Amino acid sequence: MSWVIGYGIFLTLFYGYMARVLKHTPTDRELWGEELE
Repeated sequence: MSWVIGYGIFLTLFYGYMARVLKHTPTDRELWGEELE
């Protein structure tokens, strides 16, 4: 059953990371766009 716990932690971290990336991507693109221009 230990693999179930490890898998659950992995999914939690993975989805948390993806949520952060998707949330901050538009802001990062805007900042890079302003710097490139």
